[in-house]
This record gives sequence, C-alpha cells and structure tokens, in this order.
Amino acid sequence: MIHAQQKKRVLFLGNSYTAVNDLPGMLASMANSMGDTLIYGRNTPGGYTLQDHFSNGLTRNKIREGNWDYLILQEQSQRPSLWDAEVNGFVFPYARKIDSMFDAHNPCGQTLFFMTWGRRSGDASFCPSWPPVCTYQGMDSLLNLRYRQMADQNHAEISPVGAVWNHIRNQYPSINLYNGDGSHPALAGTYAAACCFYTALFRKDPTTIIFNPGLDSTSASAIRAAVKAVLFNDFTEWHIGAYDPWAQFIATPYIANRLKCYNLSRNASQYHWDFGDGTTDSAFSPEHSYAVRGNYQVTLTVSNSCKTSSYTTLVNTIDSLPSVVMTEEGQLYPNPAQEIVYMQINQADEVYLVNMLGQRIQVYYERSASLLKIHLSNIAKGTYIVVIRQKDKKTYRKLVKS
Repeated sequence: MIHAQQKKRVLFLGNSYTAVNDLPGMLASMANSMGDTLIYGRNTPGGYTLQDHFSNGLTRNKIREGNWDYLILQEQSQRPSLWDAEVNGFVFPYARKIDSMFDAHNPCGQTLFFMTWGRRSGDASFCPSWPPVCTYQGMDSLLNLRYRQMADQNHAEISPVGAVWNHIRNQYPSINLYNGDGSHPALAGTYAAACCFYTALFRKDPTTIIFNPGLDSTSASAIRAAVKAVLFNDFTEWHIGAYDPWAQFIATPYIANRLKCYNLSRNASQYHWDFGDGTTDSAFSPEHSYAVRGNYQVTLTVSNSCKTSSYTTLVNTIDSLPSVVMTEEGQLYPNPAQEIVYMQINQADEVYLVNMLGQRIQVYYERSASLLKIHLSNIAKGTYIVVIRQKDKKTYRKLVKS
C-alpha cells in the first residue's frame, strides 16, 4: 500500500528519557525511511521537570518560534507517579501553562504527551514515603493515569509509550527495554518510543516501518506489533485525531426527491455540501431537492481554521422513495445514557444503531405498550444514530453512550 508523504514540524520538551539514544533523531530517520519528513526542535536537559521548562528561556524561545505542528511534552520520570498533592501542585498546573503558551504561539499546533514507563523494579527512592511506587506495576499504573489526566485537562493527544512498554514486558519478556540503571531506555526501549511516536504523528500502521536502529529482526518486529496492538488499533483510546475536524453525516431521501442531511461532524466551524448535481450549500444540516431522480454522490467537507475533513456517501433517490421518513416525534431518555435508553413510540418493527463510521450495530430491545427499551450494556461509549423502523418509515435519533 502506498501512503501519502507527510511533513511534520515537532518540538520535543523533556529530559534524559527523550535524550538517551537520541529519540528525536531516531524518529526523524524512521520517518525518512518511510518517505516522510520530520523537522524537530528540542530542549531535553537531564532531570528537567515541566516546572523547569516553563521558566526556561530556551524552552520559551523554541515555543515562540511558532509553526510547530506538535509539541511533545514529557514530565520528569518520577513526578507524575507521586502523591496527589505533589501532582496537583507541581505537575498539572505546569502542563496547563506550557500547553497554553504553545497554543498562543502555535494556533494550529497540537500537544502530544509522552507517557513514560514505570522503572523496572519500581522506585526505591520514594518507596518508604509513597508505597504505591514500590513496584513496577504500581508506578506504571500511576504514570498511565496521570498522563491520561493531563491529556484530558488540555485537550491533548497521548503517545502511550509506557503502555507499549507494559505490553512488551507482558508479551515479549525477553526484550530488554531498560539500560543498566533500570530506569532509562535501552536501544529497544527507545525504538519502541520512536515507533509509537511515528504512529501517533503520521497515523500509519507501525508494522509497515522498515527502519531498524540495530536490533535483531525478531525483537524489532515484536516491538512494531506491540505498537500496533496498543496504539494503532485503538487511536480513540489515546485521543489521536480526537480534536481534528471530522466529517460525517446521514443523508436520507424522503418526499418528492427531497434529501434531508443529518450532520454528525465534530470540531468544525465551516461546512460545504456538494449534492452531486452541481449545487452546494453551507448550512449545518441542509435539505435539498433534486430535479431528477437517480444516484448522487453527496460530499460534506468540514473545516476549522487549520484543517479539513471530507465524507462522501451515495444517495439513491429511486429505491429510497417514499419508504424513509424523518420524524421529530418521540425523544430518547436519558440521553446521554449508560445501560438503558427509553423512547415512547407506538410501534417498532426493527431497531439498530449506526456508529460514526456508518456501521450498523445490532442491539437488544424490548417493547411494552408504547414504550421502547433499548439495552446498551454491550455497546462501546460514543455517539450513535438510533434507527427505528416502523413498517414503511424510519425514525432517526442521535444518542450518546457515556
């Protein structure tokens, strides 16, 4: 498969975990081997915290250069795993301050947090005063939690390097990720980080990566497979692309060649509809009349001030008329819902969900008198369209599973 070449400008702010084995340089070489380009800046003094970076002149000047696509932000290796007062007082506030500074000078840039890993046997230095970090698992789980919290608080993405390391430790224990101190990365550990960042930044399947910094081929392949399992197969878990414009809609023909468009897009401020017959519209959810029945490609392009996204679907105004009717009768409650959602409706011959990829999802439902009860316990969190068929018409409702 041939992928489009991409160019990214990335600023690394971290410490020795980023500097050891030259992670930025390794990532640039990896991108180059795949036909992509990574231009990077860096400030990675040993032991630096986010608090140190916020007051550092070089960090500030690098951010003010502007035109960065991404800011990669890595906290000191221990600090995010410490007690709540320490994290709430000296980690979260400085993540917010640096992210805000970056946004001010890079309005189209995105912060990407570098989730680090637990030390090989836990953190002995803090074990007496903070027992949760006495083991690898305890320290690693706290780091995982705190980086997720920083990403949530700052509407940022995550490069889950620590989660990839955890997967490798469990699935490929013969691969040594640590250097002799049990803390910093060995070559394999940095390679895992580079594969993780390449996947997050360029959004390509890591198993297609051909670059190898000198590992045995079996270990390198296992590392790439781990990145695919943890990150590439679940971008939503790590917010990859969550803040980009995303185009999606349902187009439903109904009476007399008229089309109703139900806009499901997110993170956009401008909308351009192409109805496939030479006409366009900029409304959020327009209706459109066709002069002649037939097949039409309907395309929605959405954008914000930085990026665009498009989605196209085929509308057949012959087969769909007049069997589908959009109706405003009946409401789902509660909405958002967790386990069960209800709707007052007299008849339901078929009920199913449509996810944001347009895929149909079957659900278990019950009818009693005029009440419809839909079970959601086996449905993943997200936004859906509930489709209820009643003989010759369909009812559509937007539902959020929380």
